[in-house]
Amino acid sequence: MLRCFIVGLHKAVGVLVAPARCGLRHTHSGKSSTLWCSNVRQRQYGLLNGEFASFCFRQKRHTTRRPKRDATKADCSCMTFATADRYNLKELVRDIVKWDSFVVKNLPLEFFDATNIISTSSTWCKNPSFPGEIFIFRNGVISFWNIRGDAVESVLTMSRNHAEDIFPARLVNWESEEMPYIYHQAPTAFKDGKFFLCSDSSQDKLSLDMFALSNALCTSVKLGHWENKLDALISSLDTIPASLIKGQKLKYHTPQAMLRKVGEIQLIRHRVNLQHNLLDIPDTYWDHEDLEKLYLDTSRFLSIGTRVNLVNEKLNYCAHMVELLKTDLHEKRSLRLEVLIVLLISIEVVFEVVHLFIMPRLCNDPEPEVSRLTSKAE
Repeated sequence: MLRCFIVGLHKAVGVLVAPARCGLRHTHSGKSSTLWCSNVRQRQYGLLNGEFASFCFRQKRHTTRRPKRDATKADCSCMTFATADRYNLKELVRDIVKWDSFVVKNLPLEFFDATNIISTSSTWCKNPSFPGEIFIFRNGVISFWNIRGDAVESVLTMSRNHAEDIFPARLVNWESEEMPYIYHQAPTAFKDGKFFLCSDSSQDKLSLDMFALSNALCTSVKLGHWENKLDALISSLDTIPASLIKGQKLKYHTPQAMLRKVGEIQLIRHRVNLQHNLLDIPDTYWDHEDLEKLYLDTSRFLSIGTRVNLVNEKLNYCAHMVELLKTDLHEKRSLRLEVLIVLLISIEVVFEVVHLFIMPRLCNDPEPEVSRLTSKAE
């Protein structure tokens, strides 16, 4: 039974860890798909040197290889970052608008989980020829449209003062998205890895288009942080099969450690499938079919559905592994209880033998000796 347990656990970890080690990704081209191992590459988001600036070589983990985004022909770029699990939206917006160059722009009532802030001065815009806007989402994500790097860094730093469950600063820039966009006269659309905004639309309509596109980017970067937590969870379980094969003491050999692992798995599953509900279309697009199309087109490009399904599949493997460990731990505890019961029964048998056979002899032997001494004395 122990051999079957070890073999089953080893196969589960092999399937679970192999894609993470190789940087396995899916490449979609029409109806065909291929697998490839990504190379280590450098990404730079144009921020200034500071807490959120990162110019190191990194390996991107997205499960779908996206087309290269040519930002040289773009008018501006949209950058989206997630710094926490949730914002105190009212307080954060109040601090940002204290700057004289930003004002709040009201969105329709159905977009109550986000706030739109526009720049009234071109000094904060990366390209002064076009307006700059910021979308702040209650779930801890901020999207910047044509905003300078120093302003981006200042807002990200400020957001930490009004956030819950803050993400590590090193991951904020790593788990982010940058998308170039161009103004043209046709309706707003997403194609060829770029946003094409309608220059003939009113400013209100243009802001709603930006919101829909930002919402899809928001979903992608939020999912990226939970993918990172899942990678850490997989790494923590990576040594278990080798420890079982070598007969070493397991890292998670107590019920408390096992429950913590179960909690980590359920937390990621809850955040991805229930709290943020990344697979469903937000209800805010119920009466906005054009915005829903923009959201869906961008989500497909970012492979949101594929990534969520892959996260759930990995979580199932992790849960199966932890369940095997719980079973093994339960059997070991049952074995210890059985040994203890046998030991207690043996002790009871020894006491009974002493009580029935040895004690009577000890009690009866002195009587003849006493009677013999008494007769001699007489």
